[in-house]
Amino acid sequence: MENDYYSTLGISREASSDDIKKAFRRLAHEHHPDKGGSDVQFKKINEAYQTLSDPDKRKRYDQFGTSEGFQGFEGFSGQNQNIHFDFGNFTDLGDIFSDMFGFGGGGKRQSQNRKTKRGGDIQINLDITLVDVLTGLKKSLEISHDAPCPICAGTGAKDKKLKTCATCAGSGIITQRHQSFFGTIENRLTCSTCKGSGKIPEHNCASCRGTGLEHQRKNIEVAIPAGIDNNQTIRYGGLGNAVLDGESGNLLITVGIVPDRRFNRDGINLKSEKNISLPVMMLGGETTIETLTGPLTLKIPPQTASGTIFRLKEQGLPRLNSKSRGDLYVLAKLIWPKKITNKIKKAISDVANDLMNEGEILI
Repeated sequence: MENDYYSTLGISREASSDDIKKAFRRLAHEHHPDKGGSDVQFKKINEAYQTLSDPDKRKRYDQFGTSEGFQGFEGFSGQNQNIHFDFGNFTDLGDIFSDMFGFGGGGKRQSQNRKTKRGGDIQINLDITLVDVLTGLKKSLEISHDAPCPICAGTGAKDKKLKTCATCAGSGIITQRHQSFFGTIENRLTCSTCKGSGKIPEHNCASCRGTGLEHQRKNIEVAIPAGIDNNQTIRYGGLGNAVLDGESGNLLITVGIVPDRRFNRDGINLKSEKNISLPVMMLGGETTIETLTGPLTLKIPPQTASGTIFRLKEQGLPRLNSKSRGDLYVLAKLIWPKKITNKIKKAISDVANDLMNEGEILI
């Protein structure tokens, strides 16, 4: 079929809109005249894409079957040197060529130039203890960052005197023009001379050499909230690196919790183990339990089995941004004497006989 649009793009007649767009991207890159391709073939590719990418035009084309019989399209005449493209039917075309060739008339690149500039973030790792998690803490830190020059107040100018940037005539934007098969394509970029401000120093500041920034060390106090978890990050806005005519970055503090040999953390709860002697396990008694706030006395009931877990309410960690606390769970473990003397053996034997006579145990 002569000048068949589907064959031109190398797709089937059942191709989806995404398939059409992918085929056009690939072929346009391959046959673009600026890349050494054929003008004639590129015109055919573009003509096919303009038709098949529009649902109404595609429907009418499918009724006629060929480009000669299709009356709804008035694209390329083959004679007109001032070629017009209907960008309204495929608004992504400017971005397609912007991606392929580094220029563009699309809106994405221009909108990116208008974004507010922001300085880089500073990352700090801070180790704290479980006690710090319980109480929260305030800590003094020294940070090193780019800050506005104190001599010129960040202007970069001696005596803070600025003049209009000659490169962009004060607009902060420069326009690049690229001649292509489509005609003249404009691309608006941030002025590299004034960095988009439209002003430059009359004479550079001697302290910062016209940059407007100085690398400084600064002591700050940060607050770590009670209940924070391991590897959580706290963000302090505006304490990162500064940038001219933009927003300073952030200070990011990632908290690491130092392991405590006494406890295992389970969310807001804590777990520990306590070795208890045989007499206390059998007859009952008291033992001392370590907590984050100091020792507590725990009562052991008579005939406590090894492996019993005791719950100490509100002896765990606080919930973040809450006054409630978790619990401490203590695992009671029977501890045997390291050395069993004959006297101890006889005492255990007598106890065993008494229990057996009472029917408490079977041997």
